Amino acid sequence: MKNELHKRLFFAIPISNEIKNTCIEAQEGLPVDNKVKLVKPHNFHFTVLYLGNVLTEKIPELIEKAEKTIASSPTFTLEPEGVFLAPSKKPKMVWVKCPRNSIFSGLYKALKDELKDYFQTNEDRDPIPHITLARFKSGLEALPPPSPEFNVLEVKHIELWESKTLPTGAEYSSLHRFSLSSLKI
Repeated sequence: MKNELHKRLFFAIPISNEIKNTCIEAQEGLPVDNKVKLVKPHNFHFTVLYLGNVLTEKIPELIEKAEKTIASSPTFTLEPEGVFLAPSKKPKMVWVKCPRNSIFSGLYKALKDELKDYFQTNEDRDPIPHITLARFKSGLEALPPPSPEFNVLEVKHIELWESKTLPTGAEYSSLHRFSLSSLKI
């Protein structure tokens, strides 16, 4: 087994089985062809912050810094609105989208500020909480109606996930679980 110098990392909110099942139901309405690539159900999640390649030796230090930041964030809820093409101008994905959320955005910004030494990004935007159901290059201009109804997700923890690119597609695994503050706003 080779020693990996870097790991591709991101912070994720895992989803409930109920939401996962509704996502699978939504995927079943999508066209099945070589233009549309469905995300595997075990990979469904909300991305909080994508870090990219991080030196493996720096991961324990990154976890320690993230622990303090995440523990100071209150628990919150995400309320999926339905299934949408994204981004809106030139769609390349199918999302389960939630309204913008101030606690989610605050957590994103706090992690981005605290961990700026571990990754490079110049994005400065208010993130949209979403689950990616599918990716496509072209050929999908409208979604088949109706969008299923989703349950609300109580967010009490987030996880640091590793992404590996395999011949069968991306595979995600959890490296560490962080609890949010028990306070709820």
